[in-house]
Amino acid sequence: CERERDTIPIYFFSTQFINKMLRIPQRRFFSTHTHHGTGNGHAQVHHRKPRLLVFGGSGALGKVIVRRFRFNGWHTLSVDYTGNIEADTHLILDSNKSWNDNTTHVVEKLHKELTSANGTGRLSAVINAAGGWAGGNIQSPNIFDNADKMWGMNVHSSLAASHLASLYLNDNGYLLLTGAAPVLQGTPSM
Repeated sequence: CERERDTIPIYFFSTQFINKMLRIPQRRFFSTHTHHGTGNGHAQVHHRKPRLLVFGGSGALGKVIVRRFRFNGWHTLSVDYTGNIEADTHLILDSNKSWNDNTTHVVEKLHKELTSANGTGRLSAVINAAGGWAGGNIQSPNIFDNADKMWGMNVHSSLAASHLASLYLNDNGYLLLTGAAPVLQGTPSM
């Protein structure tokens, strides 16, 4: 379901967004590089694949996103606590480090990846597919630990994805922070 609010589309279901994004002509996302040293007086234009970074790329939703975009010709980068062998590149987070330290580590690795000989220096899209639920009984002494865990899985991952997008996203790129069905209606079963 898509809504317009001040002309900014809001997508509640990532599959709808992904399908819409994949219908956009690929040339919008392809980066071009002109090389003038051909010796014949003509410049050569090289097209590079669009690059997608998926935060949470090893989870159930993240794996589907990586697979779908890679199948459609995108270079995929997965950021998660475990690697995703289907991604072209995976950047591994350390569960013993803070979000600040992990994000700094990813920025360093991502910078190297994007500025390598084959890199474009920019991302075409950043999708945060990370998140989760760590509920429990309100009477449990661990309720605050569970709340902190959910905050990290859902809010910190969105902050990290947004931070990476602010540094590396193309001018015409997309940032998608996935949500969950409960934002639309109650969840009495939880």
